Amino acid sequence: MLTVTVTGSGGFSGPVNITTSVVDTAGVPVPGWTVAVNNATVTLSENGTGTAVATLTVPSDSAALAGTVKVDVSSSAGSMAVSAQVTALNRVTLSIGSNALGQCILPGPITTKVKVGTTLRFVNNFSTTEPTNLTVHVEGGGANGVPHEPDPGHAQTQAYQRTITGIAGTTFSWWCHDPALDPGAAGRPKIQVVQ
Repeated sequence: MLTVTVTGSGGFSGPVNITTSVVDTAGVPVPGWTVAVNNATVTLSENGTGTAVATLTVPSDSAALAGTVKVDVSSSAGSMAVSAQVTALNRVTLSIGSNALGQCILPGPITTKVKVGTTLRFVNNFSTTEPTNLTVHVEGGGANGVPHEPDPGHAQTQAYQRTITGIAGTTFSWWCHDPALDPGAAGRPKIQVVQ
């Protein structure tokens, strides 16, 4: 997330429009990357300040790892552009929370595409007050560098992380081994390995 702060001067007051984009070094939009602003117009009081938040989204299977976020602002007083270079970490983080019974909340029967060479992280975000370790069960992931996590798993706020290796086009599933919550084959989240 990027915070965009706009400040008026010289007695200016009124609406300021904010637009965003993300481009590569040649100025071409980065495929699949998006940047959205939560407030496309901020209204300033005389010489006042307004803010908006721009959120950059990078697909889990993106080939690009760097780009430039461009922010253009315009008002009756004129326009201005600023930019910020960004670098993706080449990792995909799957956050696993808990329900009131202390069971895993899985993202559902979704498929997440992950490129070979990407770090895959399963983060224990259990909300229980009792320390709870989480063990991630992985079925069919060993050939892709993601074997079943050994017991006792990983503690709250920690991650089980592995780097995706193997063959593009393969898919494996995962769920919570401990505390146990297996939704069955049809309901398990999946990881699809891509190039």
